[in-house]
Parts: sequence; C-alpha cells; structure tokens
Amino acid sequence: METTDTDSVSSANTHIASLEQLLSTPDLKTAVETPQWQPEISREELNEKLNTASKSVDHLSGLLHETEATNAMLMEQITLLKNEIRRLERNQEREKSVANLEYLKNVLLQFIFLKAGSERQRLLPVIDTMLQLSPDEKGKLYAIAQGEEESASQPAGWASYLHSWSGLR
Repeated sequence: METTDTDSVSSANTHIASLEQLLSTPDLKTAVETPQWQPEISREELNEKLNTASKSVDHLSGLLHETEATNAMLMEQITLLKNEIRRLERNQEREKSVANLEYLKNVLLQFIFLKAGSERQRLLPVIDTMLQLSPDEKGKLYAIAQGEEESASQPAGWASYLHSWSGLR
C-alpha cells in the first residue's frame, strides 16, 4: 500500500494537475510529509496546514472565476461567429441566384406595382428564395405585402386636414 501512495505522488509531481484533479484529490504533500504514527501534531503545524489549505482554496477559486469569465467570453464569440456564418451562407446563396437577375427584376417590379394583398403575398416565397432573406427581413417584407407599412407611413390624404381648416374637431 505504501508503494502505490509514493508512486501516485511521484507521478503527480511530474505533470500539472487539472482543476478537476486538484479539487477531487486531497493535499498529497502533507500526507507524505506528516508521518501517520505521530500521536500529536503541534499547534504551529496545524496553523501552517490551515494556511496552506486556505491559500490553495483561494488559488482554486481564482482559477474557477477566470475559467468562468473565459467561458462566458467564448460563448459570446460563438454566438457572433454563428450569426456571421449564417449571413455568409445567405450571401453565397444570393450569388448563385444572381444568374437569374432578369427574372428577379421582373418579380420585384411586379411586387412594387401590384396593390397590397394576396397577389403580393404570392410573390414573397419567390423573392425570399432568390434573395435568401433573414427572418427579420421576411417579416418586414410580409408587412409591406399586406399593406401595413403603407397605411402606417402614408397619411389618409388631404381630407384628413379638412377638419382643422374648417375649425371642426
């Protein structure tokens, strides 16, 4: 049993232990240095062990905080990179569709000159396929096709000002 303990101590000294290993194993140095047959440990030795353990806990908690901060930063980077990949994939699909530029021009002109309603909405899947729109862009285009954007941005006409000219409110 003694040989396995010293073997694990010597192997632990040759490589750097991971955070998980440090947290799960007891302090091996103090177990080897302090003989188990000693009946009494002095107060100074106990204070020294306590100080060593406190420093170890402080060091490990510092490592944990650094690791958590790094993890949070990496998660943000992952999100940004995934969004960038999606944007680039849409751009690549657009480049493939540019060959059909004349067809796209005709579809867009139809969309612009048609009145709001079901005729415009039938063109939405074609425009989406050719331009590879993002979900936000699809929503805006759908609102325009229904006529929501036009009614919100345009006043009701000159008749809406009539009541202010006549003094009626």
